[in-house]
Amino acid sequence: MFVNVSGDAPGFDRYLGSLTMTIAPYQPERLVIAARDEYVVGSNWKSIIENYHEC
Repeated sequence: MFVNVSGDAPGFDRYLGSLTMTIAPYQPERLVIAARDEYVVGSNWKSIIENYHEC
């Protein structure tokens, strides 16, 4: 999420710079979901997210 509280930030496209050109060769518009997993975990969600980020 990007928030411009002051109202004087540069346009979002300018902020991203050449990101669009960097990603273009990977053709993200053609990506599809190949698999989806769902887990029911009896734990605090914060510890699960933290564990995931360490992997």
